[in-house]
Amino acid sequence: MTAMVNLGDVVEILKGQVPAKVSDDGYGPRLFGIAEISGHAPRVLEPGTSLERAVYLRTGDVVVALLGERGLGATALIDGPADGAVLARECAAMRVSAPGLLSTWLYGWTKSEHFNEQIRRHASGGSMSRVNVRDLAEFRLPIPPRSYQERLEAEIDRLDVALRSTTDLIRNLEGLREAEINLAIAKALP
Repeated sequence: MTAMVNLGDVVEILKGQVPAKVSDDGYGPRLFGIAEISGHAPRVLEPGTSLERAVYLRTGDVVVALLGERGLGATALIDGPADGAVLARECAAMRVSAPGLLSTWLYGWTKSEHFNEQIRRHASGGSMSRVNVRDLAEFRLPIPPRSYQERLEAEIDRLDVALRSTTDLIRNLEGLREAEINLAIAKALP
């Protein structure tokens, strides 16, 4: 049987406190914000940035964008490369606190229309919509039995493997295409 709960009852919601001031020097604490949710590698914080109130991410945290014209509600599941990164101010981390909830289920739910409809309903602001942490805590989350959550986790893992393989194949085909073009041009030159 699936239970419907308030999100704030099963996860700890941690709001990012550090502004996204980044440096190109490559040294220092890593930052995880809206750009990183979109797939960019964690950037490095500008030297001298205060980390007094920083939230440090852990593997299994689900980060959600609280602000954005089009990226509002975008999410990422934190894994090895982002573990320990500092959470940026325009995001919140959802850290599972209930034993019956898998972080992969939480992440999967954030990719659903059920979650996105709640984001749209609670969004406020004009051109730059936002959702506040208090409203996020009131979102309704379905929690089915653990075995059901584990089946989704296994299916997502299987599809992720297929996506990585397909991405590698596309990259290899693009390289082969470029090599074929260069070889054909080289043969045609006098």
